[in-house]
Amino acid sequence: MMALLIPVGSVGIPDIRHVVVVMEENRAFDHVFGHSATPNWPINGLTGKEFNLVDTTDPASRRVYVSQNATFLNPCDPNHGTPATTQKIYPKSNRSAPTMGGFVEWEAKHGCKAKEFAGVMEGFGPADLPVINELAREYAIFDHFFCSHPGPTWPNRMYMLSGTSAGSTETSPWYRNVEGQLFPQRTIFHQLAEQKRTWKNYYNDTPWEMFMEAIAHNPQHTRPLTEFFHDASAGTLPSFSWINPSSGINTTTGVGSSDQHPDHDMRAGEQLIKALYEAVRAGPGWNHTLFVVTYDEHGGFFDHVPPPEGVPPPGDHQASYPDRFFRFDRLGVRIPTIVASPWIPRGRIESEPPKAQRPRSDSQYELTSIIATARKLLRM
Repeated sequence: MMALLIPVGSVGIPDIRHVVVVMEENRAFDHVFGHSATPNWPINGLTGKEFNLVDTTDPASRRVYVSQNATFLNPCDPNHGTPATTQKIYPKSNRSAPTMGGFVEWEAKHGCKAKEFAGVMEGFGPADLPVINELAREYAIFDHFFCSHPGPTWPNRMYMLSGTSAGSTETSPWYRNVEGQLFPQRTIFHQLAEQKRTWKNYYNDTPWEMFMEAIAHNPQHTRPLTEFFHDASAGTLPSFSWINPSSGINTTTGVGSSDQHPDHDMRAGEQLIKALYEAVRAGPGWNHTLFVVTYDEHGGFFDHVPPPEGVPPPGDHQASYPDRFFRFDRLGVRIPTIVASPWIPRGRIESEPPKAQRPRSDSQYELTSIIATARKLLRM
């Protein structure tokens, strides 16, 4: 773990009493921010010259270049399981090097076939996603922030909350593949309770992490999202707020899924992020709040930055399953992550952890950085 940098000059650890985290779904950094880089805002984005070959073993095969042609509702859901992600990072032409050259190749042969496979190279311009771009420019963006596992939702959400996936490499298998067995590992929620801090899991239409004992066994902490807006307005937010977007359609309002999953409209997620930020910003606790927007993983979309290798695995010594080959020794693809707080100078770009915040000399930002930050700022 490592802490996110909250730049506060000489005042020491800022007086943060509320950490608010919303985790959206399945988008790579280049997919969201790659086309937003400018000379005045030099995040590590795209040049427009990046491409993938349809067949990496044939240098003469079709090149598919990055573009700003992404649609708000993606025509297919790119594969982001652990085996597929591994082959996208390490393409057929070179299994030993993370060239990031296999995204198109994998989808063309196995996933989003026909003309849709090119969508993994498409991204958004800053005008397409004005809310997250404005927050990133006004506060701080992390342009070398990786998901903790090169695979799908469940392992990464567990890393975010507990620092481990307890061996899981995919979404849906129960703990140790035992039918109905919830994931039992210790979480940030246990630590908060032990330190006399408060927490709530605010959900929109369902609490997503019900596969973990920490959520399933604590219904008193699992509250509807409407309560978040009340708490923000009343100045009664807990020490740690974990927010689940909606994954379905509200049949009363007609508003669609706000989780930004590739088969859901990105604009609904933008609306959610805006509503959450404005509620916190207008509340009496704003001067003591850190607001974090992140994503669980890359969703199968292209990113040009190779994930770090040689990562120390969690200390729980759990064997991987159902993908038996994985050793938890490398991170996943880069994901968008921004933080907002009155303690953060405008326009901050963070590319690597400061040396004082690294548990190892080669440490990088990843999802467990967020809970490490919460622990530090909440003085746990």
